[in-house]
Amino acid sequence: MTVRVVDGQLKVTLTETETVRFNIDRVFFDRVCEPAKVALTKLLRLAVIKTDFKCSATVFQIELYPVFEGGCEVWFIPQNTSSEVKPKATVQKCCIFEFFCSEGLLAACEALYHDPKTRYCRSAVYLKNGSYRLAVSGLDPSAFRSISLNFSDRTVSSAAFAAETAEHWKCICPKNAVAVIGAALSHTDPEGLS
Repeated sequence: MTVRVVDGQLKVTLTETETVRFNIDRVFFDRVCEPAKVALTKLLRLAVIKTDFKCSATVFQIELYPVFEGGCEVWFIPQNTSSEVKPKATVQKCCIFEFFCSEGLLAACEALYHDPKTRYCRSAVYLKNGSYRLAVSGLDPSAFRSISLNFSDRTVSSAAFAAETAEHWKCICPKNAVAVIGAALSHTDPEGLS
């Protein structure tokens, strides 16, 4: 189990074995069952002890992301219970989505293009041996989850993977790939989409 504090949020990375041992695998299927709540509470307590995480929040938004190598990332995001609204967190690092065919890549770009918040994210497309990789920075967690679960065949968010992609893959759309590809596929005016 790896625990880090990122922008005031607690990020817990579990291996596949730890995901099963802590019963987090149950959460992917039924988030409202009692064993899932107990598992997440236990994981939060262990993570807080491991990092000396200081937070006055009593309510957390919990986000789960599968990791390609197996296991998962669990984000505990403290929620402000006052009437003040905080902006949603973004995934600052570069996310690499891999597609084994062009249809998935095109569908992902079109979906990101139709959302005004992700339309102009920094993005690039790479090609190697018939597979495509879409590198995107600044996605919010819901967009990341949507692309990971609905379109991509593989998702990785590591600096080493991004470097390997830039070095060994051919860049076919180096700048604003989501906007360029999405605009080409969209049959409506982008200003009318929002």
